[in-house]
Amino acid sequence: MHSFSFFWLMLLASIVAMLGRFVKIPYTIALVLTGLVVGYFGLLPGVYLEPHILFAIFLPPLLFEAGINIHFRPLQRQWKIIGVLAIFGTVISTVLVGYGMHYLLGLPILVALLFGAMISPTDPISVLALFKRLGVNERLSMIVEAESLFNDGIAVVLFGVLQSVLVTSAFSLSQSLVSFIVTVCGGAVIGILVGAVASTHYARV
Repeated sequence: MHSFSFFWLMLLASIVAMLGRFVKIPYTIALVLTGLVVGYFGLLPGVYLEPHILFAIFLPPLLFEAGINIHFRPLQRQWKIIGVLAIFGTVISTVLVGYGMHYLLGLPILVALLFGAMISPTDPISVLALFKRLGVNERLSMIVEAESLFNDGIAVVLFGVLQSVLVTSAFSLSQSLVSFIVTVCGGAVIGILVGAVASTHYARV
């Protein structure tokens, strides 16, 4: 990514965020509309973002910000429905979007499924803002927020597996399961350790 293009993208995102407060449009929707206009008219030069930069730098802070605001006890009570929605919902969405793109637009099936895995994780910001405005039950808000947190991890694993199949033209069920277990369980273990250390340090302070 060129630094010049990155600067203008960040500047444009900041302007959209400020204008969104005046026109009362959710930030994510305003960004999508701005992106459509910019892309359609070619107002900015093309920008290429390395996938490993996205996963290693941008995604972790977003997941951390979402996870730190979720209380453990309500999550523990609703883990079944959250797990079903996060796992099966993401997989079903990936398959439906992928096959829809394949049949409607004629994309190769693996490319279409890769696209489906990329857009299946939900962004609950606008939905939660609407829930808050309408006074929706806190249980439903927590389920939506927690599900959106966990489906990111599911989608990352799906994306990695599909990308590997697309590149190597080979699929290994055992390797996919290992990748899933390492990503989910490994991330949980690291998160618990970091959280325990941070909590102990905070308690001492």
